[in-house]
Amino acid sequence: MKLSFSHRPVLSLVTLVIVSTALTGCGTTTAPVETGKDKPQLSLPKPASNADILYGETRDNLENIESKHLQNKDDAITTARYGKALREAGKNKEAKSILSSLSDNKDVGTMVNTELSAIYMADGNFNKSEFAARKAIKQDGANYR
Repeated sequence: MKLSFSHRPVLSLVTLVIVSTALTGCGTTTAPVETGKDKPQLSLPKPASNADILYGETRDNLENIESKHLQNKDDAITTARYGKALREAGKNKEAKSILSSLSDNKDVGTMVNTELSAIYMADGNFNKSEFAARKAIKQDGANYR
């Protein structure tokens, strides 16, 4: 019995090995192209206007923000910053009285209700804390689902 054997699969396999070896060698002679995507981002983008003070990284000195607040008591952002500084200084009662009036303010309502939530939590009033936290989420149009 004679077996028939085709050379076509063997030829295809040999060609594939030769071509893949040649292509693999091509990439080793050139330097990698820097696209900028391979470098890690070292810092976050700069937050908008008062967002850094209202929501995070920068802390107000209580004396400085108190004097700003006394100069312009009608400014909601300064008043909210003052209330936050009071809470961070442990003066929860004073902070609560200042922040409560701004609870429905559309410009600072999210931060104010977040601060009120922290105050209520520290006081052990968990129901009010949850209510204020939910109100803060709803007022923040970017995060509410």
